[in-house]
Amino acid sequence: MFHVLDWNSGIFHRGMQNFMDVLVFYIDVGFVVEVLGHEYDTVEWSLFIDYSRASLRAVLLHNGNKLSSASVSSRSQHEGILRHDLKTFTAWCNSHLRKAGTSIDNIEDDFRNGLKLMLLLEVISGETLPKPDRGKMRFHKIANVNKALDYIASKGVKLVSIGAEEIVDGNLKMTLGMIWTIILRFAIQDISVEEMTAKEDWNSGIFHRGMQNFMDVLVFYIDVGFVVEVLGHEYDTVEWSLFIDYSRASLRAVLLHNGNKLSSASVSSRSQHEGILRHDLKTFTAWCNSHLRKAGTSIDNIEDDFRNGLKLMLLLEVISGETLPKPDRGKMRFHKIANVNKALDYIASKEIVDGNLKMTLGMIWTIILRFAIQDISVEEMTAKEGLLLWCQRKTAPYKNVNVQNFHLSFKDGLAFCALIHRHRPDLIDYNKLSKDNPLENLNTAFDVAEKYLDIPRMLDPDDLINTPKPDERAIMTYVSCYYHAFQGAQQAETAANRICKVLKVNQENERLMEEYERLASDLLEWIRRTMPWLNSRQTDNSLAGVQKKLEEYRTYRRKHKPPRVEQKAKLETNFNTLQTKLRLSNRPAYMPTEGKMVSDIANAWKGLETAEKAFEEWLLSEMMRLERLEHLAQKFKHKADAHEDWTRGKEEMLQSQDFRQCRLNELKALKKKHEAFESDLAAHQDRVEQIAAIAQELNTLEYHDSVSVNARCQRICDQWDRLGALTQRRRQALDDAERILEKIDILHLEFAKRAAPFNNWLDGTREDLVDIFIVHTVEEIQGLIDAHAHFKATLGEADKEYQSIVGLVREVESIVKQHQVPGGLENPYTTLTANATLGEADKEYQSIVGLVREVESIVKQHQVPGGLENPYTTLTANDLTRKWADVRQLVPQRDATLQAELRKQQNNEMLRRQFAEKANAVGPWIERQLDAVTAIGMGLHGTLEDQLHRLKEFEQGVYAYKPHIEELERIHQAVQESMIFENRYTQYTMETLRVGWEQLLTSINRNINEVENQILTRDSKGITQEQLNEFRSSFNHFDKNRTGRLTPEEFKSCLVSLGYSIGKDRQGEIDFQRILAVVDPNSTGYVHFDAFLDFMTRESTDTDTAEQVIDSFRILAADKPYILPDELRRELPPDQAEYCIQRMPPYKGPGAAPGALDYMSFSTALYGQSDLSFIFFWRVTSR
Repeated sequence: MFHVLDWNSGIFHRGMQNFMDVLVFYIDVGFVVEVLGHEYDTVEWSLFIDYSRASLRAVLLHNGNKLSSASVSSRSQHEGILRHDLKTFTAWCNSHLRKAGTSIDNIEDDFRNGLKLMLLLEVISGETLPKPDRGKMRFHKIANVNKALDYIASKGVKLVSIGAEEIVDGNLKMTLGMIWTIILRFAIQDISVEEMTAKEDWNSGIFHRGMQNFMDVLVFYIDVGFVVEVLGHEYDTVEWSLFIDYSRASLRAVLLHNGNKLSSASVSSRSQHEGILRHDLKTFTAWCNSHLRKAGTSIDNIEDDFRNGLKLMLLLEVISGETLPKPDRGKMRFHKIANVNKALDYIASKEIVDGNLKMTLGMIWTIILRFAIQDISVEEMTAKEGLLLWCQRKTAPYKNVNVQNFHLSFKDGLAFCALIHRHRPDLIDYNKLSKDNPLENLNTAFDVAEKYLDIPRMLDPDDLINTPKPDERAIMTYVSCYYHAFQGAQQAETAANRICKVLKVNQENERLMEEYERLASDLLEWIRRTMPWLNSRQTDNSLAGVQKKLEEYRTYRRKHKPPRVEQKAKLETNFNTLQTKLRLSNRPAYMPTEGKMVSDIANAWKGLETAEKAFEEWLLSEMMRLERLEHLAQKFKHKADAHEDWTRGKEEMLQSQDFRQCRLNELKALKKKHEAFESDLAAHQDRVEQIAAIAQELNTLEYHDSVSVNARCQRICDQWDRLGALTQRRRQALDDAERILEKIDILHLEFAKRAAPFNNWLDGTREDLVDIFIVHTVEEIQGLIDAHAHFKATLGEADKEYQSIVGLVREVESIVKQHQVPGGLENPYTTLTANATLGEADKEYQSIVGLVREVESIVKQHQVPGGLENPYTTLTANDLTRKWADVRQLVPQRDATLQAELRKQQNNEMLRRQFAEKANAVGPWIERQLDAVTAIGMGLHGTLEDQLHRLKEFEQGVYAYKPHIEELERIHQAVQESMIFENRYTQYTMETLRVGWEQLLTSINRNINEVENQILTRDSKGITQEQLNEFRSSFNHFDKNRTGRLTPEEFKSCLVSLGYSIGKDRQGEIDFQRILAVVDPNSTGYVHFDAFLDFMTRESTDTDTAEQVIDSFRILAADKPYILPDELRRELPPDQAEYCIQRMPPYKGPGAAPGALDYMSFSTALYGQSDLSFIFFWRVTSR
């Protein structure tokens, strides 16, 4: 049967597997000609070399994807081979297809639907294949190719790594490999040499022998240079060197078997072969006796003692442990032949019976290889390489020992001594040995081995020392005896290694658990400490205090929160990694201590983020409230100051009895003055109500200094009530006196009536012009500017009113001057006069002041008494002039204030647009990155390593984008400092962008962790990329919302789609709940992909078990049901031994020695199969 071999299996290892079945061919023509002379036709060797090259070429084509990155020249050579074979294989296929009236043009495409492939097989085999599918769909093509491949397999050809999908997809290398397989099976294998005679078998050449077995093994091309040139350094050339050695040894056995056919080669060559013959005779005889003495017998002459087949059968029974058929006890030749045939039906029994020494030695070497060396296995390696690796590991710690082969490395004897000392240090003092005394070293090793280890002397020390290159077969035979002698110690070492491996897994898991508990405790404690601060709503009720709190919150967001975000991500990553490792190592799922589960931490974190949002919203609303409070407080102070200025002296004036000495006109003036005061008092009623309303609002908004506000407001209200009462009493007194005093100066009265409202308007206007305002938008300040412009438009009418009132004063002064009214310059109704300060008025009012001075001059000139007095008002033209000047001065000040506010709002608008522009770029970018991360994590393209590489590149890109987030934070800080609370240009807020950024970082870390866990699962479980893609495809199909997790119902549907049978009865529901408990141990209600992947692979994969660990401990304990601390310390590393001693419970069974430990309970506890399931978690839970 021909096998297309998987390159990974190793040409050397496959060669060793078939070493007993075929003649291994050494292709160095020069070596063959030197040994055989010119009797052998070298042309046949050349043909054989060509076939060897072609076979290796097919392997390279079939396994092209495993080639390393060789040099450019090697790749070019490989591509040239590919083009050459493409042309050759196409011509070969057409040479057969034209018999069916068709052909192919492109071997890569024309076989993809399987039709011409099936036709080709029918033509070259002469048989009819199943009827092909005629559809054009992909599954029709795959079905046709599968029919062709199934037919090839039915002819005894095992196809490895060639599938229908590769052919349908047009994989050129796979297609060429398949065609080469067909050529080997149907075009070459039929070459027959069965009719050759025994003599012709040798003379016809090794080539024909090779062609006879060509279908059984992959012919090996041993030219190391060619292999290295094509494969680069990916393939270990040491293995090729070992294979060359075996090839030489095999050819040597052939030469021995066919010694009578050797040509007249050089004398030195014949002498060399005779020396090898003598050495092998001695070594093989000693080796046979080392086993035969177990059956109480031995041989003296290997050439004669195996001739009747009896001891040969006995030898095979001893070394194989099996019983051979009952031997024939007769002494005739046919009895002997029958016995030898029973022993080795594949070796020429006649040669053994006839005492052919060379054939007998070849047979013994075959037995040694088969029963003493080939079964040696070290970590999946076999035969010679496994024995060599065993020697290297055992002698590694010893100085002057470097085992690289089985000839020169053992010449000085130190390697033998090191092997003995490693396992029995009591037998040899290695430190006393010297590399300069090889003979002493060899004798020491051989004597100790024979005396204490029951290993006979198979080697001669003198021969080993004096031979330039000792025979490696003899040394291998002798070393294999050491291996078997120390096999018990090897088992103990293997058991200890297994235990150490299991303990390391548990220690690492325990470390991850402790780290999770520590991180969870620290994070939850930080959240617990932070929450009261975020939930606190206490403030000193001042704007500065709230701004300080806002700065503290910014510091928290900038410095304290980011490390905790990273800690939370690390916590989730560690938890997922831990659960994956526990599942992969067949351990029970980790359940954190109460209150520290991932869901608990997620809930606490969600509560923290909710508290953060509420805290920030409260701070901003509090700033708005306090800003309004400050504005109201300033407004209250301004209005209260103005009111108190107005009321100053009013109570004394109302309580005065001055009217009792007044003349009629003076009394009337007093009454009119009082009426004017009442009018003024009524006008001030609105101001008092405004002051009270502002005080009430300050109380409602909880102004921090509301006590003083309330006290002042109460004083104003109390005073207002007193003024009202005094006004009523004074009016009553004036009314009583009015009956006596009748004459009223109408002109003065008119002046008083018009001056008072105008004065009141002036006061109100001045208050409005210095009024404090608060705005947040350009539109609001623009509204104030427009109102102010409208106010300025009314100043002309006010000026006319002012000129009219001043005209009344001029008219009064004229009458006083004309009629010489006594006391005309005195005004009993007002304390205000036009004094020298009129010169300080604006130039616009100089004419008015000039008129007043003119009146004064006339009164003085004509000595008019009281001519300038106005009995109806306390106001004078001077008062109005002063207030009018104030209004004129306040108007430009108001303009400047409004323009400053406009610039501020324009700057705020710029900040809004700047923030919106940046946020509108960052927000969608974050959303796109989140989608991209999800797509990579759930993607089916490329390998897991590719996904991991893309995610890490993505992570670097995201971190490179962080300056944009920091710039946005700086803009946001400027926005907050400018007291901007709304932004109509963007839907994004800094809080939403912060949350999105943190979600992006968390998503990347989570996806990287999931892919790393998937790689760990894949490598541990041995699943292929195709299987992984199939699992991912099914998972994604049922993950409709692309959340990366499945609900229980979606998970059940996914299992059914993959062929997992889940019954609909009660038992089926119980089974499903059991599965659910495995994939969702924390009962979150969701199944994540890593848990799903682990479930789909774990039941079909071998894992370490508690029974294996128990068996390993049993070996260390020498089959006792308990183990002692000293035994653990002797077999395990110190830290591992103490780890076990501290955790193993005492053994309580019968016959226990003092200090005995129960390794069975300990082992089951490792896998959660006993009451001691959490024995390793005591340190965590005790905290």
